[in-house]
Amino acid sequence: MTKVVKESLNESFESNNPWVQRFIEENGLESGMEDIELDDLASFIDENWAEITGLTNRDKDEEGYFPSEVEEILDELGIEDYADFSDAWGMQREGSDDWEDEEEFDEEDEDY
Repeated sequence: MTKVVKESLNESFESNNPWVQRFIEENGLESGMEDIELDDLASFIDENWAEITGLTNRDKDEEGYFPSEVEEILDELGIEDYADFSDAWGMQREGSDDWEDEEEFDEEDEDY
């Protein structure tokens, strides 16, 4: 697992971004210099993709592309090397089949 230490996290780290705040709370990162597990962050973004980005599941697998909403989360958490996050994202997405569900839905729509 990849870890990134955000040295500027302080005793009461809070964010105006509700997704960053939710990630912090769900992962117990409210105090001190905590380790951010990029695998946990990738999983969190994957699980909340549509709500965070407003994009479809198919858009998750577009190579080299992170929407601005995801980049804002990475920036605010101090993830400076997108390549490290991209590796964690790739592992998260490996074997995912949620885009297949959407593809089946699209095929059903074409029958009309």
